[in-house]
Amino acid sequence: MYDRAKNASRETIQEGEPAYIGMDFNVRHMAAIIHVKRDGLPHAVGEIIDGYDTPDMVKQLRRKLGQRPIRIYPDASGKNPHSTDANASDH
Repeated sequence: MYDRAKNASRETIQEGEPAYIGMDFNVRHMAAIIHVKRDGLPHAVGEIIDGYDTPDMVKQLRRKLGQRPIRIYPDASGKNPHSTDANASDH
């Protein structure tokens, strides 16, 4: 369970550092939590909320993170064909 006092982080993403994204796929309400790894531990350093669809989230992530390496860990619903087009999954 999240506890703001115990789990808060003052970490920020550094130039060129890889980003690890937890992504929640929903049509018009996508969300992403941006993490970095320090000493083998994840630190949340940012978020994107209310992304419209997968292409919109890609634009927002690239605008926020530039061309650094990004690894996305999607929720299970991303395999369903819905927010990109009827023939493709978000994965």
